[in-house]
Amino acid sequence: MRRRILAHGTVNPEQVLDYPHAAPPPPGATVEVAPGVHWLRMPLPFALNHINLWLLEDGDRLVIVDCGFAADAGERGLERARAKLANKRGNLFVYNDVSRSDIGFESDDNELVLLTAAGERVIGRRSKEECAVAILDEVETLLGGD
Repeated sequence: MRRRILAHGTVNPEQVLDYPHAAPPPPGATVEVAPGVHWLRMPLPFALNHINLWLLEDGDRLVIVDCGFAADAGERGLERARAKLANKRGNLFVYNDVSRSDIGFESDDNELVLLTAAGERVIGRRSKEECAVAILDEVETLLGGD
């Protein structure tokens, strides 16, 4: 079941996000969201009270994916995303331009730039589901898959 809450004014992210499940997993617990893909809601001891991690089954091991999204605005935002990749030593950052009204939060479509140490890959405007597939394809590549 998907839930969508439209909010006005100052909002908590929980009020504007779409969830493909009725509720997120409890803090510290996992939910299998697809075969071999587990959602972990890891509690944090400060204002940002949790992060979402993804555990991917890879044979006899689990790979932890912490989504490095770089939501920012314009070309300067993309430059900041490049700096995040270098400074935080992540494997993958996903940049999306939140200043545009035709993609992102209030649109069914998005447009991304996937940033890795090997380079950048532009994901042109497409559905958010297709963007998610492109991100997962990049993660598979980083894990040494096809």
